[in-house]
Amino acid sequence: MPLSSNDQAKAKKTAAVFVALAVIIVVAMVAAMVIIPYDPGTLAPATLSSNLCYGGNVTETDDYVFFRQRNGNLARLSRENGEIKTVFEGDVSCLNPLDGFIYFIDGGDIKKTTYYGTVSESVGSVAGCRKMSLNGNWIYFIGKDFYLYKMRFDGNDLKKISDGCIEDFTADNRIVVYSDQNGLHKMASDGTKKATLVNRKVDRFCYTLDDIYYSLDGKISKIPAIVSGVDVGLKYSETEGSLFSLTTEGDGRGMLFYINGAGELHQKMLESERERSEEDTLLCSAPEAVDLYYAAGSLFFHNGAGNLFCVTVNGADSAINEVTAD
Repeated sequence: MPLSSNDQAKAKKTAAVFVALAVIIVVAMVAAMVIIPYDPGTLAPATLSSNLCYGGNVTETDDYVFFRQRNGNLARLSRENGEIKTVFEGDVSCLNPLDGFIYFIDGGDIKKTTYYGTVSESVGSVAGCRKMSLNGNWIYFIGKDFYLYKMRFDGNDLKKISDGCIEDFTADNRIVVYSDQNGLHKMASDGTKKATLVNRKVDRFCYTLDDIYYSLDGKISKIPAIVSGVDVGLKYSETEGSLFSLTTEGDGRGMLFYINGAGELHQKMLESERERSEEDTLLCSAPEAVDLYYAAGSLFFHNGAGNLFCVTVNGADSAINEVTAD
């Protein structure tokens, strides 16, 4: 039976409503991708922030550990069989994995290459970069003028977000924590809402989604809830040490690895809402370490000669082996 003129009008109105709703949804999705300054699903994990505070010379993916070789080249270590392959020849630092690529700085230029080194290309046209970090939809970097910038992955939409020179930073697209000669500070990812966290120059620091850990005067301290402002009251005992690395277990409980003044490498389990205790375990002695990275369930460090070592974490039975390419 053919529809009456009233029924046809109602059907057209209903169809128009659905089309309008579909357009609104698409526009909202595009706006969320373009306008919102961060993608909460791809925030930099604590491990990446921790590794970047030493120059980002070691990082991990599901299948590989990527690291800077002594000659400056980029190499990958298979987590399955231990095989080492060089995937890029250059002078790399600030290794950031994302979607099948490793982004890095090579001689001041931001570049990327596939995990296999089959395709390598420059990102943007900036030069003289001093540090770089990928977060959400943005690349943050310190330029040759020591100012902090961010740009899209295609090199477009370049923005300067600091109003002065900085030395180091970590970002997760909600906030940027940065250091300069005057101390440790935070600001929103657009450069507004600046606040000082520590009014002295710190040695190093990293961000763990809501807390900052930093070393100063041979001690590792914590500033809780710098984003949320809600301190849930987890105890943290100030720890002796300067070199440290952070990661989290599968249940979200934090692990702090640190080297104390005697050159001893420790593992400290941090309090969580489920486990209200701190447990400290001596792993081994690493007096020659000049940095400390966590990747693939192991710790990595360089000595003063630039040689890379791997610590298999196993309590008091932890072992150290040099990472070498045959």
